[in-house]
Amino acid sequence: MTDGREPEDGVGELRALLLAGQRFRQALADRFGLSLSEAVVLGHLADAGGQLMPSELSERMLVGSGTLTAIIDRLADNGHVQRSPHPRDRRRIHITLTTDGRRVVRYAQQHLEQAEAAAHEARASPLRALAAALHNETERVLRRRS
Repeated sequence: MTDGREPEDGVGELRALLLAGQRFRQALADRFGLSLSEAVVLGHLADAGGQLMPSELSERMLVGSGTLTAIIDRLADNGHVQRSPHPRDRRRIHITLTTDGRRVVRYAQQHLEQAEAAAHEARASPLRALAAALHNETERVLRRRS
């Protein structure tokens, strides 16, 4: 590498960031009484503007329709999503974030924005700084549970 770092340093930093992200998602899921898969569905819906068809969710999550149906059922039962008819094809439906689902997503986004701001101010490598900042936000989420 041209900056003098060994390639393994970047791989280690990326690994730390991925682990920090996984821990953050799990803390958020726990905070709201969700499974990790349910939290991931809410994230995909938020990324798509709040609405996707089940086939699109299935493709994004790399899960089968049966698995996804069970996840959507739990989210709908708890008021985080709703099924809405497709406007032009009554055989299809959309999965849409509800007000409660948007509240969960907003909470996650606020913490991610705080982590991003902290990482930007740090003098460490960008990946290392973001992993550390995300770890700190995870600790905040965990402290608020008690």
